[in-house]
Order: sequence, then structure tokens, then C-alpha cells
Amino acid sequence: MSDRTKGLKEAVLEIFSMDHHGYCLRHIKANFMTEATTRYRKALKDSLVKTLNKVAFALNESEYVAALSEMERKSPEAKEWILRNDVEHWANAQFPGERYGQMYSNLAESFNAWIKPARGLPILQMV
Repeated sequence: MSDRTKGLKEAVLEIFSMDHHGYCLRHIKANFMTEATTRYRKALKDSLVKTLNKVAFALNESEYVAALSEMERKSPEAKEWILRNDVEHWANAQFPGERYGQMYSNLAESFNAWIKPARGLPILQMV
């Protein structure tokens, strides 16, 4: 699972070519909010984020389609944003593998914050 950092998608595909790459929903929502901030008033934006969660957490195709239809009724542009942003990497119903309930990369984020002072060190000095 990753945050879609530039270059990371390609590296994961190259190194883990047989595995399914999931994106962290927190980062997807942050990207969505960045775009939504300039387009929608707060009440609609909050409603769109709730619907984005429905899209992400839908467990089967019918729940996914219903959530996507709800998004389209609220904002066709928001629905198009979803479809342009690699939904198969972050929505349960579209993900080709198992997510095992993991929608966020909190553990990786915590580790990165903890290791940050030592990241530039050679491996032997790090341990």
C-alpha cells in the first residue's frame, strides 16, 4: 500500500509485478479535497467525501455502482474524478486482490516518522 508518490507506482509495478498495489485512502481523500476545495461549498464537499468513502468501502459491485451513481447525482465532475484516479487501486469492489480490511497506510506512516532521522544513514549505521 502506498500514497502514489511520483515514481513509486512504476517502482512497485516493476519490483512487485505479481502483486496488487493498493493506495492509501487517506491520500486519495486528501487529493480529492484539494480539488474539491476550489469547486464546492463546504456542505457539498463534506457530502462528496462521505460518498467517496461509500465508493471506497463498497464490498461488491452493486454497492459500488450505487455509490458511484450517488456521486454522479451530487456531482458528475466528482464521479469523473473517481474514474480518472485509479479506482481499481483503492476501492474494495474494484481491487483485484484482497485488501484484508487495510484501507490506510498508518503503520507505514508511523514507521517513516520514526525512522526519519536515520533515513540518510548507511544500513550498518542505521541498525
